[in-house]
Amino acid sequence: MTKSLTNAELGIEAVARRSGLSQHIIRIWERRYSVVRPIRTASNRRLYTEADVVRLALLNRAVHAGHRISDIATLPTPKLEQLVGKDFPNPAVTRFKDKGVSPNFIELALNAITKFDFARTGCNSVTR
Repeated sequence: MTKSLTNAELGIEAVARRSGLSQHIIRIWERRYSVVRPIRTASNRRLYTEADVVRLALLNRAVHAGHRISDIATLPTPKLEQLVGKDFPNPAVTRFKDKGVSPNFIELALNAITKFDFARTGCNSVTR
């Protein structure tokens, strides 16, 4: 699968933050199960798409729900969405909820970020 640089703009650090997975796990799952296939820059840096982030987050949620990565790695994204369902908590929500942040606020914020159209703003991604 070929991705253009305009679609694949997220580095592994941002993907790890947004998916709830460690960079190490992302690399392992890429190598062992080909769950995503990031493009590589000339300097061999991985670049991911928004679709990659969604897929990794769904896989993370499914694994937290008790599914084995080896059993679900090849499922298409719509099947993963069905498998995870809407009721299983997002790991990012759980992490912040433990710190006293409202789960509803976190879900709303994550959804807003996911739907945000960076192209219309002239920005490539969120920066600190």
